[in-house]
Amino acid sequence: MYSRASRFARGLSTLVASLLALVTLQAVGSPVATAAGAPHDIVVSDVPARTPAINDGRVEAIVEVGDIVVAGGTFTSVTPLGGSPTDQASIVAFDAATGELVPGFAPELNGTVTDVIEGPIPDTV
Repeated sequence: MYSRASRFARGLSTLVASLLALVTLQAVGSPVATAAGAPHDIVVSDVPARTPAINDGRVEAIVEVGDIVVAGGTFTSVTPLGGSPTDQASIVAFDAATGELVPGFAPELNGTVTDVIEGPIPDTV
């Protein structure tokens, strides 16, 4: 039969071994998960280089259709690259390569855009 001191020592040994294993696992850590095919060695800019600025509100939805990006949300004004603020309520379309606003794209909407999806016909939303 084990004495009380012996049982205590065995329990203490088990506890210490468990703590050491836990500390070792935390020190070694687990591998960092990364997106497949997307290794990055720098943080990207907070402000993308080729997009118009949303001056107020926020973007709720975005989709790329061909070479055009369409963004919708709660905004009322955008500023094209190198341009002046333009009234553009709830939806904006711009060239994905240059960031230039799509001429003539100014649908009149009666509320916030919460989703933008590709249309059934190519190059439509």
